[in-house]
Amino acid sequence: NSARAETLAQRRVEPPQQDALPGIPPFLDGAPPDVVQRFYDLVNNESKTTPEIEADVEKFIHKLGGNYTTRFEKFKEEVKRLNAEFETQRSKIVSNLSPEARKADAMLSDIAKDMHLTNRQKTERILTIMNSLSETVRNEILEALRPK
Repeated sequence: NSARAETLAQRRVEPPQQDALPGIPPFLDGAPPDVVQRFYDLVNNESKTTPEIEADVEKFIHKLGGNYTTRFEKFKEEVKRLNAEFETQRSKIVSNLSPEARKADAMLSDIAKDMHLTNRQKTERILTIMNSLSETVRNEILEALRPK
């Protein structure tokens, strides 16, 4: 979770180009470009906490109604399942890290899970920790948690 958060902290989610359909969330498939743009505006709001963004997205999707709501609910269930799988794999990987890297991973994970921090605050804190690590430990974490 910490490596994923660190990676996400370094790049914003960008709205897709109109011809880049894979970048559109599956629950917004077929939605007009302005609807997709409004969704990305909500999720990219760095001044809000994760629960605030999730609430905004919920309201937005429910205002759209119809199939969007149904697909969004299915999408949320799939995300829960994938997050559980990811956490299982991450735990196995982290158990093989050096003690210093495990300690850093725990700090990064705590930041990523803190629902009181805005996305901007999470980004800043994660980058501060990553930049404070020795190059060896930083590379160990990034390499271990890099998607294969």
